[in-house]
Amino acid sequence: MCWGKGRCTSMSCNDIIIKTDDDGSKVTYWKSNRYQLLGAIAQGNVSLTITDLIKKDEGMYCCRVEKPGPLNDLIEYIYLEIQDGFESLRSEA
Repeated sequence: MCWGKGRCTSMSCNDIIIKTDDDGSKVTYWKSNRYQLLGAIAQGNVSLTITDLIKKDEGMYCCRVEKPGPLNDLIEYIYLEIQDGFESLRSEA
């Protein structure tokens, strides 16, 4: 399984940011430690977590779960939109 930035190609993720081994049980590649799979990936939770978001992270992401056989892969797309927010500062008295 892989997550990539942009649309998936016909055979893989484009611009791979994180990838698991063939049986999906552990992460074998990540582009940066900002990208993590924090769920139980061996049980199928491949939710992507991106820490320290920056505006450049905005855009389309592709998740591809590889299945045996031609054209059987499961592909999902999400679009991440980042809006300017408020920073909260706390002072200790």
